[in-house]
Amino acid sequence: HHFATKDDILDALLTGTVDEPLGLAAELIAEAGPAAPRLHALAVADATQLCNSTWNLGALYLLPELRVDRFEGFRMHRNELRVRYQRLAVAVIAECGGPVDTEELPFRLVESVINRRCDDGVCPPDQPRIIADGALRALGYDGDLAALRRSTAARLSLHTEALT
Repeated sequence: HHFATKDDILDALLTGTVDEPLGLAAELIAEAGPAAPRLHALAVADATQLCNSTWNLGALYLLPELRVDRFEGFRMHRNELRVRYQRLAVAVIAECGGPVDTEELPFRLVESVINRRCDDGVCPPDQPRIIADGALRALGYDGDLAALRRSTAARLSLHTEALT
């Protein structure tokens, strides 16, 4: 690809970190059924791609340089992803009788892998699952996490196959 400026390259790289989870979130929101498995799948998939990307681009998300109009599109995509996380989280809270005002936690926990990579230089392979499990527990989910993990693995395997 040809990019006119370095900012165009940065914008494309940053947008690439949210586009796939944003699409998956839209698919999961459109599905019927309990919200917990859908949110778990989103959190695992999103955290996995943040952990496994070649560069820790998420570390750039909050730089003041990205607050300019040039990166408004990226910020809008990231915010839409946050809103989709919240939508699923609110549904989990309602289904599980969880604590109110915790709907921001899943998105924030997933993005914690960015700091982990900055601090430790790595993201342990089980980190996405731990984050997803913890997010659901924080929202009041007290179901079978082992079954949820199996469901997420199967769902994401099918999703990955559909993308290729």
